[in-house]
Amino acid sequence: MTDIVENHKEELRELKKEIERKEVDLETLKKQCQQQSEEYFRLADRHNELERRGLPDEKRKDK
Repeated sequence: MTDIVENHKEELRELKKEIERKEVDLETLKKQCQQQSEEYFRLADRHNELERRGLPDEKRKDK
């Protein structure tokens, strides 16, 4: 009986460690997502600013 309990305790410890690693991974992904979102909006703002100013025809790619 004590072997079973010890096995379960060890399994529980390992699962807790795995959860901690997953939580760190999740936080990392959240930070990356936030940074990517900020960069997207920065580039979108820059694009809109350039569009508003107007580009010479020879520099436009959508000719």
